[in-house]
Amino acid sequence: MPRNACFIDGRSVALAEATHAAAGLIAASRLPVFLIGASDVAGARAAIRLAACVGGAVDHIASEGALRELDVMRSFGKFIVTPSEARNRADTVLLIGSSLTKAWPDMADVLGLAAGPRLALQPGRREILWIGADREEGLARLAGQTIVTADETLPAVIAALRARNAGRRVGLAASELASLDAIVEKLQRAQFGLVVYNPSILDALAIEMVAGLVADLNRTTRFSTISGGGAGNAETLMQTAGWMTGFPVRIGLGRGYPEHDPWRFGARRLVESREADLVVWIASNTAELPVWAAETTLAALTAATSNIPAAKVQITVGEHGRDHDAVEFVRETQSLAWRRASKHSDVPSAAALLDDILASLTREAA
Repeated sequence: MPRNACFIDGRSVALAEATHAAAGLIAASRLPVFLIGASDVAGARAAIRLAACVGGAVDHIASEGALRELDVMRSFGKFIVTPSEARNRADTVLLIGSSLTKAWPDMADVLGLAAGPRLALQPGRREILWIGADREEGLARLAGQTIVTADETLPAVIAALRARNAGRRVGLAASELASLDAIVEKLQRAQFGLVVYNPSILDALAIEMVAGLVADLNRTTRFSTISGGGAGNAETLMQTAGWMTGFPVRIGLGRGYPEHDPWRFGARRLVESREADLVVWIASNTAELPVWAAETTLAALTAATSNIPAAKVQITVGEHGRDHDAVEFVRETQSLAWRRASKHSDVPSAAALLDDILASLTREAA
């Protein structure tokens, strides 16, 4: 698709016409949902400003896992570490859950799992342990001790692991108990341990058990965690929404002030219940539109690599970090960071388009 393509009902149009059509859809909407697939801070801020103007709701496609993590942070707390420090220091790494490399494709490289720890107190090969449905290609040859278990039984295994670490009995067969105790022994011998898990396959209670295991281990050694889900972009919106509204997503702005309710303002529920009559899809980088999002009228602001036939209006926007400078959450430092555009272009950013729509609606209202 051309980098400046715009469409209305599949018909190629000029940018001004497409922007006017998108503004018209938003103005006529009873309840628009601004669903973010990928955005920098500027795009997230513009989406929240526009949602506040029209009384919409704001959500992210990865908010489910992000909210589970937030629940644990608020109620229990967690030990966390940056990937850079983990790469340099961790001598023992426990991987929990399947699809870790799908959620975080360059995890092995970022954490240096194929190399030994450079600054570990005890030199030697890094110990890699695995608990999950399978050992994923690319990491299988690196993992030593393994417990194979289905995703649905994973919380029970984590609970048993924490119990054995505390010296408690668990109702397991001798062979299963031996595998569990072997992992516990390696965890307890670690001088700088790391647990990497995928929150998309764990509920909040299971994530809390992971945090509890790490807290227990920290009584005698040093352990921390890294979440392998969400690709980081949900955190960009979480932090932006936090300082703009005082709440994380999911948020609603229909009463003239921000409200936070993970159930009421979940984009999927709003679409499937027909409460929302418009989805404004914002993806200024690679992101997959959920199937349910096309069940109602759809306006899409996407990167040139996306083609969405179901969209009533589709406008191509620049990719953040490629076509324009951007600030977004990055895994390496676990914080917001500025990124220089790799190939500056004149394709408008999502933030610029959303601000143009907001200005158009404000003028019409006046």
